[in-house]
Amino acid sequence: MIDNLDKVHSGKLYFPDDEGTLATQRKAQELMYDFNATRPGEVERGLSLVHSMLAECGPDCWIGASVSILPGISIGDGSVIGAGAVVTKDIPSGVVAAGNPCRVLREISEYDRQYYAKGRRIDWKELEDEIARHKA
Repeated sequence: MIDNLDKVHSGKLYFPDDEGTLATQRKAQELMYDFNATRPGEVERGLSLVHSMLAECGPDCWIGASVSILPGISIGDGSVIGAGAVVTKDIPSGVVAAGNPCRVLREISEYDRQYYAKGRRIDWKELEDEIARHKA
């Protein structure tokens, strides 16, 4: 027999009044409330809460503002989740994903490592110098 979490992740209908599902939802709501109440300077606390809410989140993933992620979802290393996305299925590594429901838009390529914002080239030397100045 398939449980409710498997049904959710496979897109099948399920009854949300199952006690296990309700307990999971309550726990997720508490964690999301705590995350949304973190102050901008509480970076470590915010990261800890994100990792406790997700089954797996790669170390270099970026999650935009107001993203909703279902419990148990994995987000691959180096992936970018667009603002406002509703992530209902696992997201592989190295992709840009967005939407409701969230879907993979494209893979992150070498071009993305060289350019940002409409073809503006990243000056890595200048960026490294800036980082060094901030660390000093």
